[in-house]
Amino acid sequence: MSLLVRHSDNLDVRREAINQVPVVTGIAMVVNIAVNLVLIPRMGSEGAALSVIVTEVVLAVGYAVAVWKYLARETREIIPRNARKTI
Repeated sequence: MSLLVRHSDNLDVRREAINQVPVVTGIAMVVNIAVNLVLIPRMGSEGAALSVIVTEVVLAVGYAVAVWKYLARETREIIPRNARKTI
């Protein structure tokens, strides 16, 4: 029975992690539009290229934070509380 409960909890954590993808993508989209509005009139195609780089960095950081939170939660479930104090 505990295996079923643990599996169910695990699915909730994964679902929450997957729900972060549209949030991170939306933030990156807003950043992309803002940076494009600032850089393209000033720098032209170089501004557009720089905007893509900034957007990709925002995506990478956002996804890294989402994965970090997911793994931290998974680790809490795997390692018992009293064992974490000794590590």
